[in-house]
Amino acid sequence: MTTQIKEAHYFLNSTADYKLWLNVGCDGIALVVTNMARHVLYWHSTPFEARVSPQQLHRKVQAWATDQAVLQRHFADIHIAVYFPQTILVPDAWFEPYHARTYLTRTIGDDLIDMVARSEHAAAYDLHLVYGLPQPLLHTLNTLFPNAKVRHSFTKLLSGIQYMARAQRGTFVYALTHTNALTLIVADSEKLYLMNTYAYLSARDYLYYVMLVYQELGLDTAAVPLVMAGDIVPDSEIVKMMSPYIGSISWAQRPSGVIIGEAAKYTMPTHFHNELLYQIVG
Repeated sequence: MTTQIKEAHYFLNSTADYKLWLNVGCDGIALVVTNMARHVLYWHSTPFEARVSPQQLHRKVQAWATDQAVLQRHFADIHIAVYFPQTILVPDAWFEPYHARTYLTRTIGDDLIDMVARSEHAAAYDLHLVYGLPQPLLHTLNTLFPNAKVRHSFTKLLSGIQYMARAQRGTFVYALTHTNALTLIVADSEKLYLMNTYAYLSARDYLYYVMLVYQELGLDTAAVPLVMAGDIVPDSEIVKMMSPYIGSISWAQRPSGVIIGEAAKYTMPTHFHNELLYQIVG
């Protein structure tokens, strides 16, 4: 279901003072508009009827853009985060900037056809994210938003993960949920132990992957907390199924550097669009 929230004072000022933030993935597109003080003035999210492949995503983006009146306005800055790409993590000490495509080829193989190899530094854990972006999608984004900054959503999210780890005062598991895709991140404030994305079709699949990560890393399900974020609600079948197995399940909070208006504060759960909001403060 499409969600739209406007704050009462939205667009009272010149849009030259506003920033546009997009999160683009294979299951939908979300955007927020902020002012320079990081006050969120407008939210809009559009889930797709069915998950699409990365190679077909540019068509969805083109169709979506024609229906968004907000995109006709001028913005001081536009930031686009993509959260679907196959990604590998390379420690800074091993990273060679001209070898991004080589890293991907060795890991992904032939799936790199029509892909643009990209890399970004994640300062939080001294890593580089290396990923492939489909050429048609990159062309579409550059055409629709010529001056936009395009990055992987996890680059900034990892800074948020480190911040959460400090609050947890120890190792925790972060579960980012999208339609049929679960990203699990295990970290403490000093080290990233795992970041992997799994395809799931049922609550049983979801539980299997969560328990697999706990088991493979030797984590105590009674002691190591699970923090939930993304497109999931507390009374979902997934959460009900996990509750007997995980001692502590909590919900991700919005980053403190973002100011949320009254309209969103009481209608938008704090764990929704977590990775998008971390783009703003990252």
